[in-house]
Amino acid sequence: MNQHHCSLVLGLLFIVFALVTLLVWIPLDIETGVTETLRRRVEIGDAMAPTVITVGILIASIWLCLHSLFRLRAGDDLQDIGILSLENLWFMMAMLAVFVMGFALIQWTGPVAVKLINVTGADIGSYRQLR
Repeated sequence: MNQHHCSLVLGLLFIVFALVTLLVWIPLDIETGVTETLRRRVEIGDAMAPTVITVGILIASIWLCLHSLFRLRAGDDLQDIGILSLENLWFMMAMLAVFVMGFALIQWTGPVAVKLINVTGADIGSYRQLR
């Protein structure tokens, strides 16, 4: 498998992800649409941001697939990229650890900050009340 095959597979996976997100996930998860009409006034709906981002992912994935297909036809850079090495796996585990630590910070920073503020004497209640 060469570099362009990998790019093609990655592009196809993200096309499927984007289509499932656009056609299934966003409509089932968000009650309002992309635009919301209230009293003859059109406003941006809750689904606008996820839809725009997903369309961007879809466009980039299509571009990646087309670029890979054109490169495969031209026969450019057909060197073998090899298999996963131990060094590749360590790098992926390090990146996974960074993401897990980031999500943990996102999850626990707010409640810890509220507790620290309450310890200093301010009475702002609980984190749930602030949300």
